[in-house]
Amino acid sequence: MSTSSSSSFPRTIVSYTLSTSLFIVFFLCSVFLFTRRALEPSLTPYHADIPLPDPRPPIEPLPSKDLNGKPHDADADLTLDTNPKEEEADSRGDGDVAVNTKLRAVDDSRSVDLTEKTELEDEGGSRKEESVEDNNAESAEEKAVVEKLRGCDLYKGSWVKDGDEYPLYQPGSCPYVDDAFDCQRNGRRDSDYLNWRWKPDGCDLPRYDASPVLSPPPLSRLIQDYNCTVEFVRSHFLVREGVRANAQGNTNPTLSIDRIDKSNARWKRANILVFNTGHWWVHGKTARGKNYYKEGDFIYPKFDATEAYRRALKTWAKWIDQNVNPQKQLVFYRGYSSAHFRGGEWDSGGSCNGEKEPVKKGSILDSYPLKMKIVEEAIKEMQVPVILLNVTKLTNFRKDGHPSIYGKINLDGKKVSSRKQDCSHWCLPGVPDVWNHLIYVSLLLQAHS
Repeated sequence: MSTSSSSSFPRTIVSYTLSTSLFIVFFLCSVFLFTRRALEPSLTPYHADIPLPDPRPPIEPLPSKDLNGKPHDADADLTLDTNPKEEEADSRGDGDVAVNTKLRAVDDSRSVDLTEKTELEDEGGSRKEESVEDNNAESAEEKAVVEKLRGCDLYKGSWVKDGDEYPLYQPGSCPYVDDAFDCQRNGRRDSDYLNWRWKPDGCDLPRYDASPVLSPPPLSRLIQDYNCTVEFVRSHFLVREGVRANAQGNTNPTLSIDRIDKSNARWKRANILVFNTGHWWVHGKTARGKNYYKEGDFIYPKFDATEAYRRALKTWAKWIDQNVNPQKQLVFYRGYSSAHFRGGEWDSGGSCNGEKEPVKKGSILDSYPLKMKIVEEAIKEMQVPVILLNVTKLTNFRKDGHPSIYGKINLDGKKVSSRKQDCSHWCLPGVPDVWNHLIYVSLLLQAHS
């Protein structure tokens, strides 16, 4: 028994030692496997592709169309842009690719469009630079033109034939021309009088619609854009006309040379005012001056027409000084335009029919009526600045520009009477267009003063 018992004891020790060794090996393998799984999840036998949240912001999908409106390619490449330094770090194993890369969608067509857009922007930049240069050049040229005009006597010059540019508008095309001045419509057949342009000796008047530097938008558009109204206010004398009744109940006209015309309320509303009076002072009772001129309540039995004109101009000048704000309003006075009656006056057989060219020489070219000297004196004494459109001498030339016998509509072609002719007003198109041209140039000079 003792032998049997001693032989079984070593077997028990060996079995125990083997079991312990196997357990230790299994334990170490388990520790190793769990450790590797923690470091490398793909080693687990139960690994599944479970999506993990991306710490980066989501990539926005491409728009359905590119910058030029073209559809994107559905198979646009998805590329990974990396920084070269980051790639170098990754190759060394000490960089985190997920953090150091930028994900972007690239569409070949879009890349081209962006390039084109950049080129267009660059071109636009150059265009802006060119535009600034052009504006600077135009500004310099405009200043040169204005300076030349500023040193030029606009009213000393001559009429030159210009059939290419004149008339500025065709006869019958302007709906605002009074019938009495629409000479072509009224039967005048010659047309050379339409083709004359006023040329100052020291400069050229810039055309409103033809100057490459000074041409603004069309006048009709300017009137609409600025809500501009052009009005004609009839005031023959600028002072107040009236009537008086005598003992027999008859009425006679009067002219209050110390009171402004009743239409003055309309004058106050205007930003630009153009005044004129002249021809009516040589007609009928105005010229004779008997029981006509009035100051206060007193009617002069006889009064000199020239002195009445002077006092009337002073009344007008006083009203301008008291009622016009030169910061907001601009005042013009258009001078006396010449009449060309031969063989009499307007009511005594005077005529101008058949005149087809301007006067070339003669004493009439230097004629300057006393009334214009009175106007100049009145303006000099005024506080509010007034621009004098001194058109007298430039109209001295134009004996050919009056309606003469063509002051009435003659649609049936009947022979027109030559007994009474209009040799003081003007055909349109014609001489008055130059007055407007001079207003335009004056406004241009004012804008640059």
